[in-house]
Amino acid sequence: LKCDQLSSLEYLEIKSCPMLKEVATLPSSCQKRQEGNDDHGEGPPSSSFPRLQRFCTDNRCSLMWILPQKLGSLESLKITGPHHDLIRFTEAEEEGWKHLTSVSAVTIWDCLELESLPSSMHIFPSLHSLYLRHCPKINRLPDGGLPTSLRELTISHCP
Repeated sequence: LKCDQLSSLEYLEIKSCPMLKEVATLPSSCQKRQEGNDDHGEGPPSSSFPRLQRFCTDNRCSLMWILPQKLGSLESLKITGPHHDLIRFTEAEEEGWKHLTSVSAVTIWDCLELESLPSSMHIFPSLHSLYLRHCPKINRLPDGGLPTSLRELTISHCP
């Protein structure tokens, strides 16, 4: 999927594309990350989506591609399932969460195998809303806790 010239894009949703293996112009970008290569040079540069405010996906590849980018304008991140392969975030993904400084809302639902939230959630200065639904293997909040800016926490259908 080539989408490196959409500099005005404010909303991106990638859903119901199970065969999608690449979301960049560089070959094998997602495959290398899945194999544990944390080369942050993969994927488009952070300036590819300078206006992106909302991102929604049910595709692990697109999640691995978007998180390492420095998306200063991203306000809403929605990860929907069913993600049977998302057990925990990779080191590169964990690092990517730290760059989401403008995110005010995170929604994670139907990630049936996800065991934990990103450990860096407590440092999100703008996070106001966290919504978790049907993530049965999450049994605790991140060790660092949640940010003091959080105003709304919804946990539904999680043990």
